[in-house]
Amino acid sequence: MENNIFLSLFSYIPREEMTPEENFLTEAFAHTLKIDANLAYEWVKYCADLELEQDSLRISTQDSYSDEGVPIRPDMVITGSTKNGQQFTIWHEHKWEDYTIEDKLTKYNGYLNKNDLEHKLIFICAYRNQISIAEQYCDNALLWADVHQFLSDNDSAADLYANRMREQLLDFMKAKKLAPPEPLSESKLRAYCSGESSGETVPDVCLWIAEQLVTNWSCIPEYFTKNGEPVVRDRTGRHSQQDWGRKGIEFGDWYPGIFMGFLLEPSKHHMDPIDPENTVELIFMIEVHNDYKKYFEVIKDCLIKNGLNDYVKIFRVELPETVIYGPQDNPEDPWRQLVIRETLSVILGTETVQEQVDSIYQRLKDWCTVVFKDGKVKKIFRDYFENKAT
Repeated sequence: MENNIFLSLFSYIPREEMTPEENFLTEAFAHTLKIDANLAYEWVKYCADLELEQDSLRISTQDSYSDEGVPIRPDMVITGSTKNGQQFTIWHEHKWEDYTIEDKLTKYNGYLNKNDLEHKLIFICAYRNQISIAEQYCDNALLWADVHQFLSDNDSAADLYANRMREQLLDFMKAKKLAPPEPLSESKLRAYCSGESSGETVPDVCLWIAEQLVTNWSCIPEYFTKNGEPVVRDRTGRHSQQDWGRKGIEFGDWYPGIFMGFLLEPSKHHMDPIDPENTVELIFMIEVHNDYKKYFEVIKDCLIKNGLNDYVKIFRVELPETVIYGPQDNPEDPWRQLVIRETLSVILGTETVQEQVDSIYQRLKDWCTVVFKDGKVKKIFRDYFENKAT
């Protein structure tokens, strides 16, 4: 009964101080590979760039190792022999919501190197921002969305049970938002704006893309990011006082802070849509917090005096496809001191959603490069907020 999925999962029933999500996902994935030798073989080629003999593959979970008395338990282990007879070990570390990865990956590397094993270390996670960290320690770092795509592309199982289990795992991953959503399109955006959308909604896809955008933003000065990593914000809650009509990532705090992402309802920010029939927009904003309400006029006057609006004019020349305004252009919206907007459909092609993530990331990165390239915008904000508003 080695490949009994129910026995494997039973050990992970919920109990105090334990949530079984990651382990459940690992067992389901491992079971799908165990019952389909060809799928497992293709997975090893895909994730580790190795060709192991199919008959030599062994897949296990919950294997326990000891490094000088310290227990080590990788999520999944694949062992086998290469074509030339070399024994090989592939360790997997899986994450779903947990962000604690560096200590564990360091331990895994230490053990594998110390024991002189021919090995690969593979990391799988839900969010792109973990990838850049894991790449420092692993041979390959992947998203669960990549795993979903791999399983979708490999449906050669002759065994009906094996193929059915693979399909059910695909359905499970999609239901738990571990699969990439369907890509955005102009027709979907227009349907959403007219209230006709159904199924996987545009805001859901925008939020998924925003989670993939939490990655390397070295083009943004440390002044705006010094108070922490970028955080995904879902600002479209049910209550009107929480519904900001936007989804994206925030950097630092609002003293000042940066927001980049999707503007779903421009009216909630005292903005007219660029395209009245397609109101979903890509947006970049430098904002100030409501705590500064009594200073708003002073802030605006200071930023204008220091030349921010002069830079807005330069940005309009360098980014002609966008709508840009500075502190003096929208008096009804005192929080946003610099805004860059573009209708989202202009950016999108017929790509996969992952390719759309890359296109959106590149567009936002290009905007940041223009805004921050000579350091003067940073200086304008820093000089005021560090010297005047405290």
